[in-house]
Amino acid sequence: MYLQDSMLRDLIAKRALVVEPYEPRHVGPDGIDLTVGPVCWRWQTEPGMVTAFTPKVLGQITEADMVREGYGPGEVIVLAPQEMVILSTAEWVEIPTDLVGFLSNKSTTARSGVFMHLGAGHIDAGFKGRITMEALNTSPFPIKVPVGVRAATLLLARLMGPAERPYGSEGLGSRYHLQTEAQPARPERSYWDIPGRKV
Repeated sequence: MYLQDSMLRDLIAKRALVVEPYEPRHVGPDGIDLTVGPVCWRWQTEPGMVTAFTPKVLGQITEADMVREGYGPGEVIVLAPQEMVILSTAEWVEIPTDLVGFLSNKSTTARSGVFMHLGAGHIDAGFKGRITMEALNTSPFPIKVPVGVRAATLLLARLMGPAERPYGSEGLGSRYHLQTEAQPARPERSYWDIPGRKV
C-alpha cells in the first residue's frame, strides 16, 4: 500500500523519513517529487556510435568507461538523442527500515521522450544517500535538463514489518549506501559467481 500525502508529511516532520532539502510543495497526493542534482556521468563514446571495442560483460562497465561532469545552479545537462546518462537526485533521502521506495518518471518528462529513471527503481528499506537515476533520451531531439528540475516522484510503501537486515547492513554488499552524488556501476566480484559461467 502506497503512503498518501498526509502520512508522507507526518513522517518527514518526525524525521522518520528524511528528504533534504525538503520542499513542501513537492509533496503530491501519493509521492514526493525529487529534482536533478549537479553531477552527470556520460559514456566516453559519441552518443549512438557503435564501437569496435571487445564486448563487455554485463556489470563490467564501470566509471573507467565514463566521464564525470559537474554543473552549477541554473545550468542545463544536454542529452543527445538516444543518449543515456547517469544522474542523481539533488535531495539526500533516508528510507525507514519498514518502508520501501519506488522511483517513478514524471509524466511530462516521459511525454517529452525522456525516461528520467530508466531502471533500478526499487529503493531498499534503510537506504541512505542521493538516489541515482539512469536517464535516457528516446526523442529525436537533444533535450535540455536543467539542474534542479523536478524529474521523478518517490513513492513509498509499507512493509509487513521492519527489515531485519536493511540496506547498509554488514554482509549485504550495499555498494551504493551513503552515496553523495550520481554513481556509475560498482559491481562486486560475487556478482559473477555463476555456475558454469564462461566469460
